[in-house]
Order: sequence, then C-alpha cells, then structure tokens
Amino acid sequence: MLTIVDVGLSAASTAGISRAFSNLPRSRCAGAHLAGAGQGCYFRSPVLPTATAAVLTGSGVTTRDNEDMVHGSEETVAFRLWPPVAIGAPLLVGWLATLLWGEPVDLGVWRVPLAWALVLFFVGWNGWSLWLFGRRETGLLPGQATHAMIEQGPYRLSRNPLYVGLLALYLGLALLAPTFWGLVLFPAAVLLVLWGAIRPEERFLHQRFGVPYDNYTRRVRRWL
Repeated sequence: MLTIVDVGLSAASTAGISRAFSNLPRSRCAGAHLAGAGQGCYFRSPVLPTATAAVLTGSGVTTRDNEDMVHGSEETVAFRLWPPVAIGAPLLVGWLATLLWGEPVDLGVWRVPLAWALVLFFVGWNGWSLWLFGRRETGLLPGQATHAMIEQGPYRLSRNPLYVGLLALYLGLALLAPTFWGLVLFPAAVLLVLWGAIRPEERFLHQRFGVPYDNYTRRVRRWL
C-alpha cells in the first residue's frame, strides 16, 4: 500500500505523484532499512519541487509505528544518561571515597593480573564491536542515525556488548587503582546504564525494527 504525505499538492496531482514514485528505481530509497515484512521505506523524490514523503510498506496496513520509524527524530536514541557517564560516575565516586576514607580491605596481589585481563578483554571485545558499527555504517554516538541491526560478532552473545565491555573496564580500573569503594559501587553502575541507556535503546529498537528486533531479543540475552 502506498501512503502519500503531501505538503502543498492538489488532489488532482496525487495520481501523477504515485506514478512518479512507482517509476523510481529501488536505489532511490536511500537510507532505508528493509528489515522484513511491514517495515518502512522512506525517500524524498528528487523529481518533485515540493517536499513529499512516501511510506511504502510490504503489508496491507500502514501502522503508526511504521510511520514513526522513518522520521528523522525517530532515527536516533534518546538516552536518559550517556553510557560513559552512567558507568564512569560511580567509579569516580568510589575513587574519591578511597582518597577520603582509605581502603578497608586489602585486595591482595591477585588483583593486578585480573585487572589487566579485564582491560585487555575490553580492548578486544569493544574494538570488535566498534569495527562492526563502522562496517555497517550505522550510528554509534548520540545524535547519529541508526540504519541497521547488528547481529554478528559479539552481538551473537550479548545485545549490549559495548556496555558489557565498559563494565569490564570499570572492574579492571577499580582493581588497578585500587579502590574497594569503587567495587562496592559497581552495582550502581550496572543499574545506571540499564536505566539511562539500555531501556531507552530497547524501546527505540523495537519501534525502529519491529518483529526482527523482537525475535533477536528472544535469541540473545541482554548481558551475556
């Protein structure tokens, strides 16, 4: 079904516009992500003088969710709290608490090799994830549009591998410092990133990709 959202066009020209859109090659659907049946294809016609948008769906019904997916404001995640801040703030508070009150527990020499193992895990794991973002040319930083779902590499094991890596880095740095209070506040970092980043992302991706994302959440865990 073809739904035309027109600005300043007469009803008489609707048929001509429909023919113009039907004659456009598939490559004209720039920036579209066809994730499956019912997902939207959005484009602006280069041959029309007025701003005209079309939503082309693979099913017989165009839902409000499908329409929302294609608007520019709906292509980016609205974080409650930026992930590095959500994870870094408790570590900073723990480090300051160590400076003020000292370490009530001696963590021992075992902490150093474990800490470096966690840091190396972060470098390899997150580096792999970031490489996949670049390969798929989809948004990573706040404000960048999300064009595709990634299900390869670390995303086969975790829906949030970047956050898993950042939390591993948190533990590694807390052990290297060392800061016992930073380790005590680790659950706060987990809860903050869950509330500030993961929950908003999950709602966004459900609206953006629909059924394919829902199927992905059933196959892959949120963490590991």
